[in-house]
Amino acid sequence: MAARYAKLDSSKHDADSDAISLTQIATTAKNVRFRNEPAADYDDPEPDYDSDGAGNHRYNGARPKHGVAVLPALPGSAAGNLRQTARSADTEHDLSAMENLNEVSILHVLKERFKHDVIQTYIGDVLIVVNPYKKLDFYGDRYHEMYKFVNKRTDLEPHIYWTVDHAYRQMTDTTKNQVILISGESGAGKTESTKLVVKHLTHICQSTMSNLHDRIVKVNPLLEAFGNAQTVMNQNSSRFGKFVELNFNASGHMKGACIHDYLLEKSRVVHIGPHERNFHVFYYMFAGMPAETLRYYYLEDPMAHRILKSDHNQKRMFYDESDRKLCKQKFEEMEEIMGKVAFTKDDISTIYMCLAAVLYITNVEFQPEDDNDGVTIVDDFPVNYVSDLLTIDVDKLKTSLMCRTSVINEEDVIALKTMEQANDERDAVAKALYSRLFGWIVRQVNSKLVDSSSASATTSNSIGILDLSGFENFVDNSFEQLCINVANEKLQYFFNTFIFATEQAIYAEEGIDWSHIEFQNNEDILRLFLGDDDTAPSGSKRSFRRLPNMFTILDDESKSPQTTDSSLVRNWSNNLSDAQNFKSVSGDELAFVITHFADEVTYSANNFLEKNRDRLGANLVSLLQKSENDFIKDLFSAELADTGVLSRTKSKIRKSTGCGLGMKSRKSGRGSVTGETVRKLKTRGKHQMPGTSLHKVQTTASQYFKKSLEELMRKMRTADPLFVRCIKPNLDQERDMWSDKLVQRQLQYSGVLQIAKIARLGYPVRMSFCVFYKRFAMIFQERVPMPSGDACRKALKAAGISDEKFAIGKTKVFMKEDLADHLRLATLGRASVCLQRAIRGHVARRVYQAKKEEEARKRREVEERKRQELKARQQRELEQSQRALEREKARKDAELAASGSEETKPRGQDETPPTEHSVSLARQTS
Repeated sequence: MAARYAKLDSSKHDADSDAISLTQIATTAKNVRFRNEPAADYDDPEPDYDSDGAGNHRYNGARPKHGVAVLPALPGSAAGNLRQTARSADTEHDLSAMENLNEVSILHVLKERFKHDVIQTYIGDVLIVVNPYKKLDFYGDRYHEMYKFVNKRTDLEPHIYWTVDHAYRQMTDTTKNQVILISGESGAGKTESTKLVVKHLTHICQSTMSNLHDRIVKVNPLLEAFGNAQTVMNQNSSRFGKFVELNFNASGHMKGACIHDYLLEKSRVVHIGPHERNFHVFYYMFAGMPAETLRYYYLEDPMAHRILKSDHNQKRMFYDESDRKLCKQKFEEMEEIMGKVAFTKDDISTIYMCLAAVLYITNVEFQPEDDNDGVTIVDDFPVNYVSDLLTIDVDKLKTSLMCRTSVINEEDVIALKTMEQANDERDAVAKALYSRLFGWIVRQVNSKLVDSSSASATTSNSIGILDLSGFENFVDNSFEQLCINVANEKLQYFFNTFIFATEQAIYAEEGIDWSHIEFQNNEDILRLFLGDDDTAPSGSKRSFRRLPNMFTILDDESKSPQTTDSSLVRNWSNNLSDAQNFKSVSGDELAFVITHFADEVTYSANNFLEKNRDRLGANLVSLLQKSENDFIKDLFSAELADTGVLSRTKSKIRKSTGCGLGMKSRKSGRGSVTGETVRKLKTRGKHQMPGTSLHKVQTTASQYFKKSLEELMRKMRTADPLFVRCIKPNLDQERDMWSDKLVQRQLQYSGVLQIAKIARLGYPVRMSFCVFYKRFAMIFQERVPMPSGDACRKALKAAGISDEKFAIGKTKVFMKEDLADHLRLATLGRASVCLQRAIRGHVARRVYQAKKEEEARKRREVEERKRQELKARQQRELEQSQRALEREKARKDAELAASGSEETKPRGQDETPPTEHSVSLARQTS
């Protein structure tokens, strides 16, 4: 199975990567408490299915109020003996733990769990998700917190949030990029699963920008409006592939995101199949836009537009009033999101102008010219509206639609178009305009998903989420279905290589005793489409020999204007006669059959060559590059990326100049081109746009497609993958319905049984001896300077671990998932004890120190108080002494004065006898 730990260089692995946080300890305790919640109860102890006689079963019983109860066997089925198996699988939540492991038992357990709305199940590291086609309360805030930093997977129910949490922790632990691959057929729930992955990732990690999380989650409905449509198999089918890349800094904080778009089904904008719709945004506009705004863009009657009508629906745009209200609600949501991701009013108006132009350019009709081999435009008004909307010259537009440029004797000569050529060129304008507009929207969205404040900080790691259009098999399958199915073949090949081939090769290289497991290899199918080099191992030397394959032959045929779709099929049949997966259909020169890994699909080669050429005439490109609107001018002047998308162009695209719409003066009457006009239009290229070429060799759609696959594979090979397999329970997209045959087919081609076997027999967790010692040193009885395999085995045996739980290779320790969880929790427990002891000692020391400081403070206060009292007493005594001295001095001065007055009195004079008052005064003075 998928390795839990990537190869780690022991020199780069330090104690920081093994640090234990208090948050993780608290989360572990919370998760353990969750296991003690009460069991589920049922209103009906025997829920049941009704069968429709065609292998479909509809559930009629009650649902559990919470949790998962023991699952009963299906009444009247032969699976009664599997009751214990179902209970065991429900207890373990992992199909690889079942005692009776076969396709019947796996199908039964999944069906029983689906009956009780338990739609997620593990098979080793792979998560199986069955689409319930209804909303379930399994994804709220409570579950976000529950599946945050989970240390033991078996403590909780299987959930896609665990896969996300595991990927995030793997990224922070190993500092290696992660990728979550979500696969399944169209309508299996891949898009919804992608939303949940992004939502949980933005919840469990912090961001360097305050509203980054909200923006990442909010942009998805905007991209769905322009990139999703209703098909026969899915009401909200992704008609483009996207790789959402979330970037993180060294601290694990999210610092930005980037959405890579691939393989937009732009042909849908000019043609829709029976019982299908065009892209959602067209319906949102007519449902939500006010009447006066619609008139501003020349839009009034939706059914006046060819691309909004299908073979089964020619009279009404919406199925009913509820459908119209839903589209109106989606329109309001779309405009709100565009405002939040910083689309200006001019930006939004420009988008609507382009959409209106698409609607009108596809309304242009041609008819054969009477006096020459050319065509004329039936009615001028669609061309006039397109001219106004795109601000281009109306006469030149008419001429460009009816004439084409060719090179004769190094001269660029304008020649008349046939009816088929005129229709193809008209559709090419619509496809180019819509696809480039979509790429610009993705580009604008990406510009708002980057934290500009941390632009200088380098990105440490990333987690990618791949959501690719699922395998398709319609009544009519064309070039688009072929590309989608080949992309799914490539994804399946990567899955097989990683899960089976690489895994078993590692065991052989490490000398682990292993029984080889056979699996369905689709290498031959990829070789049929892409050649030998595409299936060569990564890093191997590429062959320069050009081998015949379907896409190579398609490109060769596309170069010649004389080839036809039927000659293409004949060429395939002649060159690929030895291929077992290809066969032509007798009686139909355009039909051929491909045996894919998922199913046998019949394709029609009608319009294959034109779709592959995907050629927009040079004169039309030149005309659009001369638009008065800077946005339109730059939109068609920008160079596409190697994958054929505009979202990653390096060219600058200016904002719309804000030109208002207004009917210009036009010539009335039917548009036509005369022979004289053709002669006047001959040119030697003197009027080309600077830097452009009227006869530049253009890249084909299949070449862009192969570049897209190469880029996707490169991203996935440089990351550790986790897999989510989405299963479709029925073809009608009905809730509570189960088709045994449909689900069994999906399980078979997905290799679920083989995945379960390799998960049971294999060791999903592996790490080098040094990393093992650093992570789990507590089970070693002594320090080991250079850990060896024998030392690791001795330590595990001393810890009481049984032999079937681990294996020792030449350089690594291989372990079962439950043993790794046990060791992690034991290490966490030991670390928590040490941490608690350290914290208690630290707290005690702090308390003791505080107590000592308080006692010292009190002593200082007492001493200070005594000192102040002594000082005050001494001050009082000093003041008393000073006053006593002053009184003594005054007395002496008085005595001295008195004695001096007697000495100065003359002798012989009569002395007056002292009076009683004078005597008293003298005494007082004394």
